[in-house]
Amino acid sequence: MIRGTGQHFQALLVMSAVTLVWSGAFAALKYSLASLTPGATVLLRFIPVWLLCALYLIPRRRELISLLKRHPGRTVAASLLGVAGYHLFLAYGLEGVTSAASSLIVGCGSLFTYLFSVLSRTERPRSVRFIGIVVALGGLFVVLRYGSSAGFDLENLAYALIVLGAPLSWSAYTVLAKKILHDGYDVNLLTATTFFFGCLPAFFLVDKTFFEALASPGTLLLVPGYLGLLASLAGYLGWNWALKRSDPSQVAAFIVLIPVLAHLWGYIFLNETLTWLALLGGLAVLGGVAAVNLVGRESPPRTQSADPSGSAPR
Repeated sequence: MIRGTGQHFQALLVMSAVTLVWSGAFAALKYSLASLTPGATVLLRFIPVWLLCALYLIPRRRELISLLKRHPGRTVAASLLGVAGYHLFLAYGLEGVTSAASSLIVGCGSLFTYLFSVLSRTERPRSVRFIGIVVALGGLFVVLRYGSSAGFDLENLAYALIVLGAPLSWSAYTVLAKKILHDGYDVNLLTATTFFFGCLPAFFLVDKTFFEALASPGTLLLVPGYLGLLASLAGYLGWNWALKRSDPSQVAAFIVLIPVLAHLWGYIFLNETLTWLALLGGLAVLGGVAAVNLVGRESPPRTQSADPSGSAPR
């Protein structure tokens, strides 16, 4: 339960700020892809985060070596899936999917995490949650099929499937991370390690748009500034800070609001059009995700939780 009214209120404020920042990341990423390739966008976004993680790990190299010796395969897999896989799938998929639709696809990450947890027998199957999964996936189909006045074709479907790789990657990362954290490793150490190694594949995707962006103050403010330092680094810190002061289910409730706000930002800043069917489908997705996250949720220990709701980063 919440440890006092003051801490409860502080956690609500922090999660409100994190929700606003994360919801805006979809529109910001979509906008940056107008001048950057997906690979260059991911690299530019995480260069400052990668450097800060390197500085964090240097004095903790003994703990890092212990982690790599104890869980070499899981650590590498978690890094590639949770950072490189998630962000590259999202960036490449956003080239053909609206920021609003992508936020709903990513918002389904908790559904896949729950399915993976049931298959690995770390959670018990519950009928209400399976109904929520069916409702959410049905709503997602409506959003993708009738999500805009421009229609939907096989090319859009291909990009939507690419975006789908993002929550699938994050769900697999969550399962791997929980297994590592159950061994007593610090969540900040694991986060820094996965960011450090997970960013390395992006260095092989550098191109001329990356170097052109270095001369653009606006791009530097948006991509490494907003998407990198604010949405990723500060967002992670704020999320973990709130988790220490709130029940995971209460923090997870904020995640349901992200697609709603992402639709608003896409409409305001990117002129993305929406239909009534898309709005109804979006409500179905949000209701299904809420059922999986909040109905009958068992509260795991807060101090060593990588992401109890299974929701993806932004």
